[in-house]
Amino acid sequence: MMEDQVFYGQLRRVLEIELFPPFPVPEGCTSLRLVLALISPTRLVAQNKVAQPYFKKLGPSVIIDANAIEDVVGRVKLDSQQWALIQRTGASEFFDGAPETGSGDVG
Repeated sequence: MMEDQVFYGQLRRVLEIELFPPFPVPEGCTSLRLVLALISPTRLVAQNKVAQPYFKKLGPSVIIDANAIEDVVGRVKLDSQQWALIQRTGASEFFDGAPETGSGDVG
């Protein structure tokens, strides 16, 4: 069974894939559309007194279901080695409507 997890990473690409049978598709459909996200996850190193996470570097890229992305965050450079993650109000509309390509931070 899958469990929800808090996950931060840098969005590298959004991929839209349309698959056609010979595999099962929902009744009334002729194809199956997947929207995937290529993300380089962060490795969190600490949190401050208000639970703001910090990270130093990104990990190897992974592919996830873009529907699992709930919010978009920004990052602020603290020093030569650390970044703080900050909430970006209203930025989650990026995933409403047609997928786009580009870079950004997601959480």
